[in-house]
Amino acid sequence: MKKLIGIAVFMLGFNCFSQKNKLVAFEDSLTLQRKATLKTKNDEQRLKANNNFIKTLERALQQEKSFEHSFDSVPYTAFLMSKDKKFRIINWNVPFDNGSHRYFCFIQLYSKKSKCYETYQINDYSEQLTNPEYKSLNSKTWFGALYYEIIPQKTGKKSWYTLLGWDGNDNLSNKKVIDVLSFAANGQPKFGTAIFKTKKDTKRRVIFEYSEDAMMSVRYHPKKNQIVFDHLSPRQPQLEGEYQFYGPDFTYDAFEWQKNKWVLLENIEITNEYDAIYNPELKSEEKKIYEPKNR
Repeated sequence: MKKLIGIAVFMLGFNCFSQKNKLVAFEDSLTLQRKATLKTKNDEQRLKANNNFIKTLERALQQEKSFEHSFDSVPYTAFLMSKDKKFRIINWNVPFDNGSHRYFCFIQLYSKKSKCYETYQINDYSEQLTNPEYKSLNSKTWFGALYYEIIPQKTGKKSWYTLLGWDGNDNLSNKKVIDVLSFAANGQPKFGTAIFKTKKDTKRRVIFEYSEDAMMSVRYHPKKNQIVFDHLSPRQPQLEGEYQFYGPDFTYDAFEWQKNKWVLLENIEITNEYDAIYNPELKSEEKKIYEPKNR
């Protein structure tokens, strides 16, 4: 009996070791393919290399225990885990020669029904969207961005996840995006919820556009439950509406979580309490996951 138990323990340990080695091998391949994508000389080659990266990533995410694997060495690719550990966003971009970008995303989500992690591919539909701030979107019609933070909210049994992201847009301007991710009963991801309340109306997501030469900060302040951001203004009054000439004017606004909505607060006063979000202390376990031009 002791011999049989010993063999079982050995085999279990061997299988775990083998699975870990397999994930490390996938990570090495993904690292090489991602670097190759960014080193190519034209858009056609870049997309071809990116397709190879996608195929390898799909296979990697199908592996047992892939959800727990960090894939730390894969450059310029975000592996963002939600705080409740229910899902993970894998997110990256492909830059084009004309200054625009295309965004790619997978979501790994734990399914109570199948009792395993399921993977959803999310498709960038930004170029085809009109008035995207008011649209309810899904995995096939996503407003693409590079996400850098997931903010959870919960009311009763309903959960939302507010996403902070960056969009390189084009040679003239960049964008910052505040979106909302939720999941249907069947697990399908949904983007955009009418919870952004401004003086004029209520939006499903918020998109800021500003000059390529400027830097805009959009950060979450957990103690105040606020998303704090630079107020944008044109360089000159006659340039109003020409967003490639917009930039921070050294005042700040915020969305504050009130009664299940993000409510806009204008011209807030920045005190010492806010210093942490503008001067965050880097933790040893954090890594530089990607380098958008302005984050």
